[in-house]
Amino acid sequence: MLRVGYVPEHFASPLLQYADTDQGKTFALSSFPGGTGAMIAALQNNEIDVAVALTDALIAGIANGSQAYKLVGSYVSTPLNWAVVTGKESKYQSIDDLRGTKLGISRVGR
Repeated sequence: MLRVGYVPEHFASPLLQYADTDQGKTFALSSFPGGTGAMIAALQNNEIDVAVALTDALIAGIANGSQAYKLVGSYVSTPLNWAVVTGKESKYQSIDDLRGTKLGISRVGR
């Protein structure tokens, strides 16, 4: 049985829907709220066979010499980039302006 890791985000909906149909016959899903880093560790520890993950951390690992995994395809074909965003009329104009302030994040990573 194929062991597939995923992040519990909206883009995983097709995987979850197919998992309901498959009912564990051909693959098993494992949720990784910790994101790509947690799935890299799971791949290295042979806990999953495949990870559906953001490419940023994967490419950074490969660029730094990791040979623990390889990219074999894409799941979502969009240029997904994370941004630091302020309001249009915000007094914050740069990252330096944010020092010592409170920030909101979409999800804590690891």
